[in-house]
Amino acid sequence: MKNSHTSTFTAYVTVAFLLISTFVTMVVTESHIIVAPCREGYVMVGNYCVEEY
Repeated sequence: MKNSHTSTFTAYVTVAFLLISTFVTMVVTESHIIVAPCREGYVMVGNYCVEEY
C-alpha cells in the first residue's frame, strides 16, 4: 500500500512541476507584451522607465 501512495505523490509532484515550469516559461517569454505604466516622474524609453530630467 505504501508503494501506491508514493507513486501517487510522485505523480502529483510531477504534474505540479510541469504546470509551474509552463507558467514560468509563459511569463518570461511573453513579458515584453505586458506594458505597465511608469511611476510618476518617469518616462518610457524603449521598454524601460527612465527618470525625467
